[in-house]
Amino acid sequence: FNMNNVAPLALPTKTLLSSTGTVSGEVAVGDELVYRITLPGTAVPATLFDVQLTDVLNSSMVFVSATNGAASIPNSGTPSNVMLNLGSVNNQAVIDLRVRVDNSAVANAGVLIDNTASYTYALATGGVPINGGSVTTALGQRQKIVEPVVTLSKAVVNTTPPGGAPSAGDVLRYTLTMTAVNGADNSSAF
Repeated sequence: FNMNNVAPLALPTKTLLSSTGTVSGEVAVGDELVYRITLPGTAVPATLFDVQLTDVLNSSMVFVSATNGAASIPNSGTPSNVMLNLGSVNNQAVIDLRVRVDNSAVANAGVLIDNTASYTYALATGGVPINGGSVTTALGQRQKIVEPVVTLSKAVVNTTPPGGAPSAGDVLRYTLTMTAVNGADNSSAF
């Protein structure tokens, strides 16, 4: 008779590795973030089977890619509900998850980006899934979406008789002025 009890594993960890945002803590539409997810959080001297990582992304984000070392991992979920089937994991898996700020109606200035990753594993291939725990983006690693706010003004001056009302054949000089508004939820447009 053989009886195995599951020892609790350390919760997964999640760290923001990089961001293409130009200002720390801020991203704009099209910027990419790379999160490193480690599961379990502390390596174990065992093999975990049928490991599946799920990451429910913020609605402003979409999946770009995932790797475990040099190996690419396909997403079997949706662009916003990532499901990565890792198979068997010896000791610990280190996943780099690349996501992008989507150009959508929900990616608005001021939105704070966070998300939660969780995983399951089994004690044998095809075994009963066991919840390995979850991790949410740390407060200090949350990114805020910023957007440029640009105003455009136009001025016209008649240069043929300066200051006179324009007539057919007069030369007019148009001046366009673009101004970017900076602020807590705005980014520099130029």
